[in-house]
Amino acid sequence: MAMIAFVANTSADWEGNLKIRSGSTEMTGYMRMKQDLVRMDTKNPMDMSIIINLKTKKALNLLHPLRMAMESDYSKFENQAPICGASDIDGCLKKQGFKATGSETVDGHPCTVYEGSVGPKNKPGQALPVKLWRPKDLKDVPSIKMVIRDKNGQETLSEVTGVKTAAQAAGLFAMPDNYKRMDGLQKLFENMQKK
Repeated sequence: MAMIAFVANTSADWEGNLKIRSGSTEMTGYMRMKQDLVRMDTKNPMDMSIIINLKTKKALNLLHPLRMAMESDYSKFENQAPICGASDIDGCLKKQGFKATGSETVDGHPCTVYEGSVGPKNKPGQALPVKLWRPKDLKDVPSIKMVIRDKNGQETLSEVTGVKTAAQAAGLFAMPDNYKRMDGLQKLFENMQKK
């Protein structure tokens, strides 16, 4: 779930362009944050948005062409990316075992480079290495670049560029009134994945 591969915080609102590349697949879109709420919009592979509430650990998937919304349990993805719901992002990363390993400039921003791993806590052999770039000049932005390497050495690169602090309307983080909630369909998808 590469779209969630960014840490979250509880401070100022911000937004930026989102690009995620894994192998030959690339997805582009836009990312917004408002306190503990994250919204990622993309047009490819389809016109959709994912809204994540980090406090409740719920995600709302908006499929715009169908005007359909599906809620899912976000907590099952916690082992796939570094996730923080604290205003002390650096402290949260360190608590998750990430270590500052250097400094680099990314997209014009001086960054602290952190390295660590993600994966099931009870299965250390399944941990995946992660490297992320935390901007020093954008204190409310958790990371602007992240690389996660899978067991076969394939990298998933996530980048947020053109970041700016901007107030985010609360309505951006809610299901539109004219959308239909399809909770039964989400359960069907989950059952299909188990087989």
